[in-house]
Amino acid sequence: MALIGIAALSSAIPCSLEYEALKRMSPRKYGILICTEPPIATLDGITFLGDQMTFRVIIALLLVSISALGLTFIDKK
Repeated sequence: MALIGIAALSSAIPCSLEYEALKRMSPRKYGILICTEPPIATLDGITFLGDQMTFRVIIALLLVSISALGLTFIDKK
């Protein structure tokens, strides 16, 4: 029973909240919101799990975040 609760909290609930946010927000704002997920997940891993940040992880996190934000702000119209 505990596994069902963990599964719901770790994937089903966040996924359904993202779908609801996508329905109510502009695509640009939703893209910015999604770009914040990798840094937040990294900070959670450091805070709650005691993960270590190496230079390679910091660079990778910055590159992914910058590229995602860049794609969000490109206007294809």
